Amino acid sequence: MPTMKKLSAFVLLAVLSMHLLGGTVRAEIIDAPDAPGLMIHELQTSGVTEGGMIDGRIEFVEIYNPGEQKDITGWRLEYLSASHSGQGAPTRVLAEFRGTVNAHGYVLIGSKGHAADMLLPETTSSSGLLAQGGGHVRMVDSQSKVIDLVTWGSGVAIGQWPKVATISPGRSLERMLSADGVTRGQGYALRDRPTPQGGDLEALREEPIVSCELVISEILPNPAGADGAKEYIEVYNSTPTAQSLDTCWVKIGAEEKLLALPDEMLESGAYRALYAADIEFTLPNSTGAEVWLIGGDNEMSVRYTDGLADDEAWAYVNEGWQKTPIPTPGAANRLPDPKHERIDEEPGVATSCAPGKERNPETGRCRSIARPQEPMPCKTGQQRSPETGRCRVANIASSRPIACRPGQERNSETGRCRHVLAVAAVPKVCPQAHVRNPETGRCRKQTSGAVTLAKVQDLPADDSNSSQWLIAGVLSAGLIGYAAYEWRHDVLNACYKLRPRSKPK
Repeated sequence: MPTMKKLSAFVLLAVLSMHLLGGTVRAEIIDAPDAPGLMIHELQTSGVTEGGMIDGRIEFVEIYNPGEQKDITGWRLEYLSASHSGQGAPTRVLAEFRGTVNAHGYVLIGSKGHAADMLLPETTSSSGLLAQGGGHVRMVDSQSKVIDLVTWGSGVAIGQWPKVATISPGRSLERMLSADGVTRGQGYALRDRPTPQGGDLEALREEPIVSCELVISEILPNPAGADGAKEYIEVYNSTPTAQSLDTCWVKIGAEEKLLALPDEMLESGAYRALYAADIEFTLPNSTGAEVWLIGGDNEMSVRYTDGLADDEAWAYVNEGWQKTPIPTPGAANRLPDPKHERIDEEPGVATSCAPGKERNPETGRCRSIARPQEPMPCKTGQQRSPETGRCRVANIASSRPIACRPGQERNSETGRCRHVLAVAAVPKVCPQAHVRNPETGRCRKQTSGAVTLAKVQDLPADDSNSSQWLIAGVLSAGLIGYAAYEWRHDVLNACYKLRPRSKPK
């Protein structure tokens, strides 16, 4: 009996001591691997408001460093859903660390309701970021190696990492360490009164944010043949100084993944085509997609149009975005000239101009080479006009016009010589067989048939009959002669027949 009384008193004393130390009730003790260099020390998945309402956004994760000061730059605190296997990317990243943790120090990552070293990502969901029913929280280093992991509730057990029961609202899960805090035998217990603590993270001094000053200038989503690594996104440096590519990231469409650009400089006014060999991406062909260029305080997006043909680029040219059949990776964008240029040229290489022509640096088109030509010398007595460049008669003030020929006079209006018109001059008599044209006053030959005879002087009345008979005789003789000529063969044959024939003897 004394032994049983002593044992009961010991148990009662132990329970009272636990309540006095903070109301801790041991839920379960699970042997875990040796204490890690940085451990998840306390965890709360939901809280209770002053009005007694459950609020999933009252949550925190407390990290403890059991050893010397440790640089945890690049380390991450991640959350995995209850069904997560532990392989691959996390469900969400809760925090990314930059700095060092003091020896035996605490780091607190929590909601705005806690005095935290780092805030958990904001969420509009009333259930918060850590599911109350079950899940996983793990700590990974800069090489993505898992340093510590704990599972609760309905979460699937992962390897040898500890798994505990559901954490009820308003309570927290706390790691129970041995006396030295670093040896084996770490279990977990549910604490009625959470005790979040932190303030031992010495954050690195933030470097000034360098914004991306580059712009997207051309996109080729559908190169001829197999796309492979021939797709490209071209960026352009429009600033007056060289810019580093690694200040920018590329994002395709609604993907959350950001693609880092190579660590190299891009000179002012230079272009750089980013292929799949430079950054891993795939651009849709049949439908357009939005391409983002992000960095610092700057970001821009360009959506190329649907259904671009093979080797048809979406480019910024002539102060606007439009499609062009001439891709120009790493060079200024341009459109084809239908008059002077063929389209079947190698992408990015301008066709050579024909002999005697040069490429216009402003438009990229071929033009004739302007060659200065000396004008031919003017003739004797001429000089070149400075206004028109043409030759003209030398204007000599002292010169006098040449005298007009006999029978000519100088026209006062034009200064040229012209024939003197005799006033009331009697026209000369027209030659024989000519008549005077009443309209022009000139003599012309008299034509047969109906002819308008020029007016002639009247002859004495006594000679009129003689003239008529003379004309009639001439006409008759002419007709007879013409008839004799036409029928000469018939006349000769008739005469031959009429000649006397000699009688035969």
